[in-house]
Amino acid sequence: ARAIFEEQGAVACSAITTDWINRPGRLTAEQIIGLRDAGWEIMSHTVSHPKLTSLNAAQIEGEFSGSKAVLENMGVPVRNVVYPKNMSNELVRTIARKYYRSGRGGAYAVNTPNTDPYYLKSYSIKHDLSDMERSIDRAYANRSWIILYQHEIDIKAGLREREGKFIP
Repeated sequence: ARAIFEEQGAVACSAITTDWINRPGRLTAEQIIGLRDAGWEIMSHTVSHPKLTSLNAAQIEGEFSGSKAVLENMGVPVRNVVYPKNMSNELVRTIARKYYRSGRGGAYAVNTPNTDPYYLKSYSIKHDLSDMERSIDRAYANRSWIILYQHEIDIKAGLREREGKFIP
C-alpha cells in the first residue's frame, strides 16, 4: 500500500503483530522501518493477535508490553494500539491505558469529542467506494470523525483502454 499512498502524497498507519514480522507474506523489520521513515505511524497489534477479551490480565499485559518492546527496540515509536479482531472490554482498555495513548476497535460507528480514546470506533473498507462515501458524509454531517481501515491491500487493477477489472 505504501506506493499507493506515495502516489497521492499521503501516509497511513500500519498495525503490526510482532510475532509475524519477517514471516512469509508479512512485513519484514526493514519494511516496517521504511514505513516509519516515510512518515507512517506504526501501531501495536499485539504480539500474537489473540482474542484479548478471552485472556487474563497478565496475558493481556504481556501482549501489550511485548509488542511495544519489540517495535521500540527496532527504533519504531509506538503510541497507539489496534485491538485484534476489533475486540476489547473494560479490562483490555484499562491495561491499554498503561502503554498507549489510544486503542482502536470496531463497532462501525463514528467518533465524537466524547469518545473514549481507548474505545475508538472504525469502519472496514472492503473496496466499496459508495459505502465509504456514505460513511464519510454521515460523519461530516454529524460533526464527528471516522477511522477507515483496510485489513490488507490484496488486489491489483488490470486496465486496458476503457475496460478494467480487479485481480485478486
